[in-house]
Amino acid sequence: MSVQMTGLCGKGTALIWKQCNDELFAEGLHLLEEAAFAGDAQAWFFLGRCYSWGDGAVGFSEKKARECYEKGTEAGSARAVLGAIRAGQFDEEMRARSLLTPEESFRELKEAAMEGDAFAAWQLAEAFEWENLSEVLPEDERRRELCFSWYRKAAEGGIVPAMVKMGKCFQRGQYVSPDRGRFLEWADRAAAQGDVWGLYQMGLYHQEQGHADAAFQYFAAASYQGDAKAPLLLGRMYLSGEEGVPRDVKRAVESFELAASRDEPESLAELGHIFYRDEVVERDDEKALYWYKRAYAAGQKSAALPLAHLVMRGADLAAYQQAHKLLLEAAEEETDGQAALALGNLYRDGLLGVPDMEQALEWYEKGAKQENPECMELLGCLYFQGEEGVETDYQKAFYWLSRCLEAGTLQSCSKLAYLYMKGEGCEENEEMAIRLFERAAQSEYDGYALYELGFLYERRGSAQGGSPEDLDQAADYYQRAIEMGNESAVRRFSHFKKSLFGRWKITY
Repeated sequence: MSVQMTGLCGKGTALIWKQCNDELFAEGLHLLEEAAFAGDAQAWFFLGRCYSWGDGAVGFSEKKARECYEKGTEAGSARAVLGAIRAGQFDEEMRARSLLTPEESFRELKEAAMEGDAFAAWQLAEAFEWENLSEVLPEDERRRELCFSWYRKAAEGGIVPAMVKMGKCFQRGQYVSPDRGRFLEWADRAAAQGDVWGLYQMGLYHQEQGHADAAFQYFAAASYQGDAKAPLLLGRMYLSGEEGVPRDVKRAVESFELAASRDEPESLAELGHIFYRDEVVERDDEKALYWYKRAYAAGQKSAALPLAHLVMRGADLAAYQQAHKLLLEAAEEETDGQAALALGNLYRDGLLGVPDMEQALEWYEKGAKQENPECMELLGCLYFQGEEGVETDYQKAFYWLSRCLEAGTLQSCSKLAYLYMKGEGCEENEEMAIRLFERAAQSEYDGYALYELGFLYERRGSAQGGSPEDLDQAADYYQRAIEMGNESAVRRFSHFKKSLFGRWKITY
């Protein structure tokens, strides 16, 4: 049979395709070369395969691959014939010098595969999948899905790339119905041989199951094997300090940098976040700008918003125009209204040339519809006080400020209190006005709120049935407002005098 290999060849192939320690690849290649020069025709095929597809970490060389296939076909290797066909190198010259025809080679390889030759099964599987055997096969066998059964035989024979293929087939539903159990089974088998795909998939599985320590070990192994995504996930685990993984910012940065060196785009944004947010390391805008620029160039839309804020440090028209472009892109993707807020501010403050309140309101409203608290508050304040280009509209002011109150984010309590007090844009509600003025006085140190509270209690105390306690409360609020420099409180309090009994009364 023209597919049998010597012991040297078998040892060489095992080191390259039945394990994943690339430090052993050189030894495997040496054994294949030794076998080939000792007369093993199959070894020439395996060497040719390495140069055709980069197996064994040898790189790609069509010239070397052809030399190997030529020697293999001339020595009667069925593997070499089909290998040359798949590589597109079985031309008329090689065909004329080959001891076997493609048809004979197929029959030889199929017979070997059926008798348990895992490498033969793997070669057939790839040939069926990539449809390299059309000229050899009868029409009823020209079906790609036939590759699956050969991949299974190869995987069961210990070929790691075939194990990976089986796992991906069950994962994606390719050639077979999706089956999570079988997918994990093959991923686990591939991982046990040190395959990077298998290690990464098992890391994801254990992370999903809440097994942080096991996930970390798999990701660490996948990272060591060169996976780009694994160090990203390791960095996130170090950053969050998940159970079983102590929080370590320095190692998080190192892991993200490793992922970045492997062109993993999300890691670029992660590095930008670390140096920009000032949450885990001392803020460094220059480093943040560097990583965000790289992340944005790599297609990470999440980098557009912080990059825009950093660009605006330039504080000139060109910087604002560049930021504007970035913010427009960010606004297309966002759901929290942050880019809309920044765009509204650009137009409101005239940073693109002249103020444009129409555009500012449009962006604030877009952000407000995304529940952005600052956009809602700004709209409420703008409609409350009116500005050039914005007409006072108490109904709209009440709508947005009350939305902030409901969301628990209201800062302009005295404005909403005023609307309740006057019944502007809503029904008059003195109790609600008092509560909001008191909140403004406590949280915002608002002298105006203290003045209005004094006036409300003064009115109560002066009304028929009013109590001395109301006037005492009014006097207290006026005095506190005066301490904050409120001149209206000075005028109102000038009418307050204490009676002989120590109670406040009003004199005109």
